[in-house]
Amino acid sequence: MIAMRDDVGVTASDVKRHHGAELARMSALEYDRYMRQRTAFWARHDIERRSGQTDRTEGGKPTSSGSANNGAQRSAEGVGRSAAAAGTQAMQASLSVLACAPGMSMSDIRITDKRRRELNEKFGTAALRDEALMVIRRGRIAAAHAALSHSTWSQNKTIMRCWFEFCEVSGRDPTEFGIVPYDEAPRPSLLKEEDEALADFSVYVTENPRKAGKVSNTGQTAASYVSHVRTYYEFRLDPPRRVGGCGASGVKDGLGHALRRCLKGLRKRHPSNPQANKKASVLRKHMIAVRGMLDMRDSFSAMVWAFMCVAWQGGRRSGELVRAKARTGAWNPKFDMHRGRLSWDWDAEAGKWRRVRIELGPDKTDPSGEQGHTVYLPFDDSAEINAAAAVAHMLNMDPSPPAENERTALFRDTRPGKEGKPMTYGAMRVFVKALLSRAGMTEEEAGCHSFRRGTATSLAHINAPSYVIKGIGIWGSDAYLGYIDATEAGAMEQAMLAMAEADPSSTLGARGIRRG
Repeated sequence: MIAMRDDVGVTASDVKRHHGAELARMSALEYDRYMRQRTAFWARHDIERRSGQTDRTEGGKPTSSGSANNGAQRSAEGVGRSAAAAGTQAMQASLSVLACAPGMSMSDIRITDKRRRELNEKFGTAALRDEALMVIRRGRIAAAHAALSHSTWSQNKTIMRCWFEFCEVSGRDPTEFGIVPYDEAPRPSLLKEEDEALADFSVYVTENPRKAGKVSNTGQTAASYVSHVRTYYEFRLDPPRRVGGCGASGVKDGLGHALRRCLKGLRKRHPSNPQANKKASVLRKHMIAVRGMLDMRDSFSAMVWAFMCVAWQGGRRSGELVRAKARTGAWNPKFDMHRGRLSWDWDAEAGKWRRVRIELGPDKTDPSGEQGHTVYLPFDDSAEINAAAAVAHMLNMDPSPPAENERTALFRDTRPGKEGKPMTYGAMRVFVKALLSRAGMTEEEAGCHSFRRGTATSLAHINAPSYVIKGIGIWGSDAYLGYIDATEAGAMEQAMLAMAEADPSSTLGARGIRRG
């Protein structure tokens, strides 16, 4: 084994003496350190030679860098020298710094005695190590599950029931689907079987709708069901992979030939109706009409009005404000909207509230809640429509002890016999549709999502910049453009009429080049 010298690295004679069979007997760590020190030595050697300084030889005695003996020695060590001479001077200097830097070599890394004692206490026995590994693996699975929103997993249950039904009809065991022998890749025959099975399942979905009175599901629904089934098995197969694809887990793993063609054909045979569930935009005239129907002296009416104002002026989804239809189980402050998420900013100069901040929980765009989305609602109690003022009025009509804020829903049912239970999406939807229908919208157009559409439409009609619209609605993309209704207030007609009256040639040339 080579005796490494930490102060200056290997010497020239080290390279000459150990360039043969010794290198073959080195361990990986020894060879790595040897190569680093050799490169550092020659890099420094060249710098010293060019600056007229002395070179260090085997015995550590300085000799003239320009001597014939030194030249002959370097000629005999041409193999080692050629590796160090390659590259520029800057590269050599950087390699020298890296090689000499403490902690850069793996052989220099070790666990301290104190830390080793701590590890022995936690994982000193085989049973403790097995338990720790089990916790780590469970945490890995839980982290993967947390990547998908709660509503996705809730929807998964319904879809997987449909898949299990199909497996019974087709005589297939869903617990064995997609399994391959240990440490083997899926065979082409297995991929073909998965491809055809999922293609058949997609047809089964379209031909067997669960909703009463429905003739068939759309092709898009079938594609969604297939995607959920593939995700289900991706979490359960070992190694993980998406069935019916190319055999490997990945975003762009593709679909099998039969499945891809089948889904494309089902979308054509059973197309979606984009107008079927499309909600109209709630505008200011609708909000003013609804306010005239409500008695603000009643706590329940004040609550409904506050919900509508926050959803419209704040551009919020209903599931972010009240208990979403996918939320089940006991009250959970992490997911449910409660009064502890509110905070008020006081304007000392004006002597009044400036705004209210609402911290959103995990939602569609932030399933884990780690991004910490916050809604800012400006306060103006003199305006006809003001979300912050409506929330303040609701809290005055239905106060709660500060210590109970995290256990108190922001919007709760104060009607007799309801005992202040949290408002749910279903219950709020009934009142919203009834009020908006009386305000001029049809029952098909009215819905809780109409407020979010109204946010985008109303902001666009006051020429709010795109970054402002995105910031209010917390849209991370240009998806808000699909929410804007350009037909409201005759915006499209006015633009087309103005276009017919304008003469661009007065300012622009024939090819659009500005004159002058």
